[in-house]
This record gives sequence, C-alpha cells and structure tokens, in this order.
Amino acid sequence: MKKQLREELKRFNQIINYSLGGERVIKEDTDIETEVSFVPAEIDSLIEDLSEVTPISASEHNFDSAALLQAILVDSGYCVHPRTCDYIDGDITKGGTTETSLKDFIKKTSLKNEDLEILENEMVKKAVEEGKSYVGTKERVKEAKKRKDKKFRKMGIHLEYLTPEMAEYFRKWYGHNKALTVGGVDVEKDMVNYIVKKEGGMSDAKTDRAHNKNMPYEYDTENKILTYKGKKYKLSGEDLPEKTKSKRYGSKKNPSYSSDFWHTNRGVMWDYFKDKGGKPDSLDTIKDWLNFSEEDLYDYYMDNYYRDKYSENDLINHFFALVRWGSGNKSTGPDALEKKLLKKFDTNSIDEAIDEVGLPVFFDIMVKERGKQFLSIMDPDNPSQPSPNRGGWMNSLINFHYYFYEKYIKPIADQVDDETSEEIVNVINNTDAEQEIELVQDLPEVPIVRKDNETWFDLENFESKQDTILKNYWGNKINIKKGDFVPPNLRRDDDDF
Repeated sequence: MKKQLREELKRFNQIINYSLGGERVIKEDTDIETEVSFVPAEIDSLIEDLSEVTPISASEHNFDSAALLQAILVDSGYCVHPRTCDYIDGDITKGGTTETSLKDFIKKTSLKNEDLEILENEMVKKAVEEGKSYVGTKERVKEAKKRKDKKFRKMGIHLEYLTPEMAEYFRKWYGHNKALTVGGVDVEKDMVNYIVKKEGGMSDAKTDRAHNKNMPYEYDTENKILTYKGKKYKLSGEDLPEKTKSKRYGSKKNPSYSSDFWHTNRGVMWDYFKDKGGKPDSLDTIKDWLNFSEEDLYDYYMDNYYRDKYSENDLINHFFALVRWGSGNKSTGPDALEKKLLKKFDTNSIDEAIDEVGLPVFFDIMVKERGKQFLSIMDPDNPSQPSPNRGGWMNSLINFHYYFYEKYIKPIADQVDDETSEEIVNVINNTDAEQEIELVQDLPEVPIVRKDNETWFDLENFESKQDTILKNYWGNKINIKKGDFVPPNLRRDDDDF
C-alpha cells in the first residue's frame, strides 16, 4: 500500500508541476501513512554534499564545509557575518554569527551527521512556507571561494600556479591560523615564537615519525609526576608541559594524561636530546627535556638547525633551518630544496636568484616549493598513501607565509621604486608606457612582460601581437603565437614584487 501511494504521489507531483525551487522527490524513508515530505532536488543535493564533510563546528571545520553551511543559512534568511549579513568567509567562530544563526535554525550550534535530517526538514519548511529557494546556494560557495583566492593573491599566494591538490590545502587550512605574534623586527625572536606555536607541547602520537623513539618512562602531565626506574618524582618548574591528553591511552570519555611514549616536547625529539651532557636517559636529562623553556628552544634551534650558508638574507636562512628541523638532511631537506630552487631560477646561488627576481617573488616561490616537498612525502607505514601529517604541515607552512610575508616581505614589496621585479622597472622607465603603469597599479593581473622595447600584447584584449617564446612564471618556455590570449601564468600581480 505504501509503495502504491508513493508512486501515485510521484505521478501527481509531475502532473501539477510542483516546482518550489526545483524538481520534487519523495523522501524514501518517510512514513507515507502519516506524513508526506516533498524534498526539493536542490535541498537533497545540498544535504548530500554536507553529509561528506560533517561534523561542522567552530572547532572542527574547513573552508569548504563552513562556506557551504553558511550559504545554506544565508539562503534560509539568516546572517553569517556580523557586519555584512550574507558575507560568506568560510569560517566559524565560537559564539559568532554563524554559530548563533545555526542554533536559531536547528536549535544546535554544530552540525553532525545525525543532525542532517533536522536541517533538511527545516530547509523544506522554509521552502514551503516562505518560498526560500536553494537554487543558487552552491553558486554562493563558488563566489566565496573566488574571493578567498583573491585574498591569497594579495598575500602573494597564487593558487593558479599550484597543483590542484596543494591549492585545496591552502583554501582548507588557511583559516585555522594560531594568532601568531610576529613583530617584524627581531627575526630570531619571531622564529622561536613560530616554532613554539607550530610544534606545540608534548606528543605521543603514533602518526609522528618519531613515535618509536620515545622516552621510556611514564610521565603524567596532569599531576606532573615522573615514574623513573620504579620511583615517582613530583616535578616542578614554570616550563613544564601543559596538561596534555595521551594519544595512545585512555578514551574520549575517560582520557589519560599519562604516557610512557612521550617522544616530542616543543618539537624537540627525545631521541635527539637524550645524550645531552653525555648522560643518556639520566634523571637530570629527563627533567631538562620536560622543563624546556623558550630560551632553551632558541639555543637548541640555533645550535642544531640554523646555518647562514644559504643567503645573505637572514629570513631565508631561517626558513631553510625550519626545513632542516622538519626533514633533516634527506631528500626533502634544505639542501634538496636549495638544489630545486637553483635549477628553477637557473642560477648558481640563492642570492643570485633573489637579485634576479626580487626577494618577494623568491620568497613566494620558495614557500610553494616547500609545499610541493610536503605533498611528495608518503606514509612510511603505507607507502602508497600520502603522509597523515600532510594537513598539519601545510597548515604551518601557510601560517609561516602569512605572518612573515606580512611583516618582512610586504614592506619591501611596496617599495616600487627600487624593489620591483625587472619587468616592472622596464615599464616604469619607459616614458611612453603611462597606460601600462596605470594597468599595473589598478588591475592586479595585467600582463606586463615585454619583448625587446615593444609591448607584445594588445592592451585592450591581451592578445599577442607577434610570435614569440617567453618564460612563464616557473621559468619554463612557452611558445606564444600571434593572436593568442596571454595565459594567466605569464601575468604578474603587483603584490608579487
């Protein structure tokens, strides 16, 4: 009887062309005898997309999931931004506008998989009772993504130059920065602040590559008790790790703060630290490792990782030190990165490459190449799969680029008179190029590459005026035919320089 009624309702739906926002389908799990629920196809599609990215909350979301939820709220008549009601930024803050609107809509401040039916029912009610349409909801998300990409471009991150996979990491993780304080004056101090945030506190996670090189003694981060060779020691010190949940022991309901697999403290691996003072595994060595101060971290970082051999620019040397910290001297280490960069710029030294294209452009490409290194690292326990730490690595890289670009690179990039790239200097020095200068200043993606002393593209439609071979952004040669549209990877953004 249910099946027959369902088919009859479908037929009736087609006859009356019930089109509130899209084609209607009968929800298969609806009890037809008590309730008939017509679900717009657009709503059905949105719920399906959401089911792949839940849970969504202030503490657990990425750009795509948050933006999609915000777009649904906007099309349901709610605000998602405190200043501009329908502005989708792909972020959710605790107690913020998006969270408040979600609570008003479904009586909850987060969205779990089991909440999707509640959301769907409320959306259908809005469609039926208030004529709300979800036809263009996904378009809102696309527009928000375009805005975000433009924001990246202003920071010097050009997603069109990245692999699609890496671009997605930038979009997904950028919003989760850790409010790092970078002053832009003392690069060593700023670098230590970054390392403290990046590396965090204690860890006994199995996903870390150091997970088999642990301190073999139990330490309780909640009660600050160390069990060493059968004896218990109550430790004191202002730099002891904060209360930290063990990744190996306990459960969500009953977490453990004690572990005998702690292997990293502030990014300093026990296996590297234990031989300090020629007393491996001594009680004093353990206490020193657990009571690791920022001053200790600075000394450890400078002694073990920093080298001034890469460049006369200290920020560049510090970046290579971070690469050594994260990858050692292996195939993804600093020397391998230097080799890739020299090949890309076809120079004999880093400083020669910087002189050729300017520090801002070099910095941008250097960070991107490091991102490619991250994406090439596979899971040692499952070599056919990418490393499970890839997301966290990309997150830290994006934060480094954001904070250090803002304080150390952007001020240089704004000095157009003497710090711009060779192409812009050529345009500025040409007295007949006023129109081009305006374009460079006003439109961020205008092509400014020149061939000899002539502009080789049409200023109105950017078609090539002649056949020519030019190097693209990455230094690869591209054959441009007369009449071809100038490709995006030959354009330069004024914020690059």
